Amino acid sequence: MTRSITALAAAAALLAGCPSTDPEGGDPNAPPNVDGKPLISLGDAYGEDAAKTFPGLATLPNLDDDNSNGTPDWLDNEAGDLVAEDNDLATFVVPASVWTDLADGRSYRLNMHGEVRNFRIWHDGEIVLGAVDGDDLETWTLPTSTEDLSFQVEARSMLSQAWVALEQMEGDESVDNDWTFLTASPLILNHHLQQTEMVWVVDIPASGSSWISRFYNNEHMIDTYADVLGDQFTPVPGNQYQGDVWIQDEIQIGWMNSPDARTDLVIDSIRDRGLDDFPEDGIVGSNSGIGPDVVNETWGNPQQANSLDSFGNLEISPPVTVDGVEYPFGRIYFGGDSNRYPTRDLTDFLAEQRIQKPFMPNTAWLCVGHIDEVTSTVPDPSSDIGFKFVIGDIPSAYKILEAQDEAMDLPRYARGSNEFGHGMATVGAIVNNNALRMENEEIQEDILDPMAEQFMEELNLTEDDILRMPSLFESLPGCGNAALIPGMVNLIVTNRGEQTDVFLADPFTRDSDDPTVGQDEDPVIAHVIDMMPNTLDLHFVDNWAVYHMQLGEVHCGTNMMRTPEADWWSVAGHLLEGE
Repeated sequence: MTRSITALAAAAALLAGCPSTDPEGGDPNAPPNVDGKPLISLGDAYGEDAAKTFPGLATLPNLDDDNSNGTPDWLDNEAGDLVAEDNDLATFVVPASVWTDLADGRSYRLNMHGEVRNFRIWHDGEIVLGAVDGDDLETWTLPTSTEDLSFQVEARSMLSQAWVALEQMEGDESVDNDWTFLTASPLILNHHLQQTEMVWVVDIPASGSSWISRFYNNEHMIDTYADVLGDQFTPVPGNQYQGDVWIQDEIQIGWMNSPDARTDLVIDSIRDRGLDDFPEDGIVGSNSGIGPDVVNETWGNPQQANSLDSFGNLEISPPVTVDGVEYPFGRIYFGGDSNRYPTRDLTDFLAEQRIQKPFMPNTAWLCVGHIDEVTSTVPDPSSDIGFKFVIGDIPSAYKILEAQDEAMDLPRYARGSNEFGHGMATVGAIVNNNALRMENEEIQEDILDPMAEQFMEELNLTEDDILRMPSLFESLPGCGNAALIPGMVNLIVTNRGEQTDVFLADPFTRDSDDPTVGQDEDPVIAHVIDMMPNTLDLHFVDNWAVYHMQLGEVHCGTNMMRTPEADWWSVAGHLLEGE
């Protein structure tokens, strides 16, 4: 399988288009079904009737940069010169047998209908149908051949659709025909059940002799990832990217594919901060490239970006069935409310993909406002749906802390905020804070409980499908709420074969501030281990100073590449047909 990567901040002109109607649905240019033997073959990757069954021939939008010249390959091929390395083309064949019984005076003609300018049909290195040098070629007469004729299909934009008719002509009259759908791959975003290929974390090493310099580092987190993941983990040098640690916020990675190729796509956030150049520097491989024409286009205006445009606020559930509709690649969800939400340019585009129907829970009450602060998913092979939905839960946090000695020291919490702490020196300082308790009880009743109900409806979950993660929040003046206990729901899942590892924040709800000491005696850690599926290996990492005290956690500081699980044309055609 061929892989390539591009920044899907690609020119908006390349990303327009959506499926049009069935050729038999009334279009005057649409051919009828062939009565005799099929004249077009899609190959072994498709079923017997695939050509006539939507989506037909799956094609790959040619938005990567195989020749590394800084422009998407579709633009390079515009004048009819196929990029030599280009491998993102789908194939159909007209078999030589169609000429066997061809009557004298007859010929074959290819016609293309639908979004003609969003496709090109190549034969022997030349464009015979579709968009070329500003023109739309809609008809081409085939040469008589004693061999199969192979045609390559190139697509311009996600979910473009057309159909190609092969007509047997007698003069100007069509006397027989066959046809096939052409559908360009949608963009599909990754979820937590997929296999992991690579993980990135920005490396902030300890430096200098001052207490703050020594304390402000993520060495424990980096070392844990390296020990567990080995060569599937790559630390990103923080000094190269202005110390911007929020690598989850900067990019969202998805994919498109066809039977012969796969393209991993990087959506570059409009947050436009230190990591802005990371996709070009750290992800693109030898079979792809990102150039200025790609990077300089994005969904939304960076000048109007808000916190909800960061991709800690964009999550995808595992596969679900809701109201009888199967979503084999899960559903997208992002936080906001009617007054504060991610850029509509991006969310509208994601909705137009139709594969992972999005919805929006309320996260406007949070200071940062990201959905990963309060929800996640983890694999659970024993579950009927294959996963557990994880949501922040306040009562369980109080129950655990109330069972401890109120005099128990909490060294990490004891420091003032200017020293990476919360100013709460003991368990009693938390559980006896009536204002804090009242605020958290209101959050649970008014926000988290309704949010759980929304997810149960949108993902068709039962109470047995939900894990409630111990969580407490504090109010930040003029901003909103943020995690008081490090947000363990803000986690990362890696899958490598049968091995599943979960990385989550060390809550430090014990009388030691050393991450290597006392985790086995931490009551919150013990509760989380007990409630999680026993197929998961849990790793509690020290993300306190660099992430937690800067209003983020483990998921916010991690990103990864995952492997696609299924072929969209085989399992998701029902989501792509008419509205």
